[in-house]
Amino acid sequence: MTRSVVALTLLLTALSAIGQLSISMYAPSMPAIGVALGTTPGMVQVTLSVFLLTFALAQLVYGPLSDRFGRRRCLLVGLVLFVAGSLACALAPTIETLIAGRVLQAAGACAGASVSRAVVRDLFEREEAARVMAVMTMAFTVAPAVGPILGGYLQAVFDWHAVFAVLAMLGAALLATATARLPETNRHRDPLATRPGRMASTYAGLLANPAFLAYVVPSTAMIGGMLTMHASLPFLLIGSLGVQPTAYGWLTLITVAAFFSGSFVTGRFGPRIGTERTIRISLVLLGLSAALYLGSALLVPLSIASVLVPMVAWVFALGLAIPALMASAMAPFPRTAGSASALLGCMQMAGGAAGSVLIAKVQDGTLLPLALMMVLLAAVAGLGYRRFRALAPA
Repeated sequence: MTRSVVALTLLLTALSAIGQLSISMYAPSMPAIGVALGTTPGMVQVTLSVFLLTFALAQLVYGPLSDRFGRRRCLLVGLVLFVAGSLACALAPTIETLIAGRVLQAAGACAGASVSRAVVRDLFEREEAARVMAVMTMAFTVAPAVGPILGGYLQAVFDWHAVFAVLAMLGAALLATATARLPETNRHRDPLATRPGRMASTYAGLLANPAFLAYVVPSTAMIGGMLTMHASLPFLLIGSLGVQPTAYGWLTLITVAAFFSGSFVTGRFGPRIGTERTIRISLVLLGLSAALYLGSALLVPLSIASVLVPMVAWVFALGLAIPALMASAMAPFPRTAGSASALLGCMQMAGGAAGSVLIAKVQDGTLLPLALMMVLLAAVAGLGYRRFRALAPA
């Protein structure tokens, strides 16, 4: 990669990470927020639920907007909304104000995740796009692991207001950098992209296109699995195994190493191996991870190793495949790249939110509920890829 491509990749990675940081950084402060605002844990949980819902749905709006008005303008507007929402959260006097601030924050953060993928599609062909996305998608694993550590220290030294203040400062820094460095990359603007009929037609066409679904279904299952695992870890490591909360964030950093390893393999050897072969290898590893989870749940006592070793295999497969899956899903749609990216992101976030909610309801302190969920998601990923790839044009 040239120096300019590296700089742009780092900026797009940061834009992708800001949403994940907004989800994970304030997690250690959630009990303190409930006490400070005189509300129930359930109401504090709403601040996460509305963020996930807004983040998923708002992408469907940003996609057509970026197809019509350009990527740069949408990203800058999104960053302004993010900074405003973060400040509203930092200054919130009531839980209702905090919830409203989280909605605004999510509406801004999702622009970075959604539109940045469209920028990559605008600039690079499929193989090179996969290499760039290998770096960008590190945000999916790094931010959930690093965010709680940073948030925990901010909570300990200051209080929960500081978490949102730091997010506002990060957003402002990204806004200044994007204003100075981010070019407009959409050379095929569609003046009709935001018409309701066109939006509905575009999204319906994508959902009916096997060339899109062949890659979106497995990527949704993979990311859904990762978020489901992160939702289960506190119950298993802290609740059942007695890991100290201060050690929890550091322990889960092992998943970052696994993801980096998978992304490194894709970036270094992906063009030589080939996109489709990379995806097939990752799906085999995904099945192995699910089998390890199920075997551990049924045959061995619960331990840190039985929880984390299968997770390492899953996250390695994620790092290996996600760049190729996202680049492949968007490759056939140069004129509607924004909409394709938006629908891709919406489905991934919705899948993750659904898995997180479900595992929270069935978690019983053992590994079995998580193991069964991972077996299901691995099957969806493998069968979805095989079925829709067979239907897609050669």
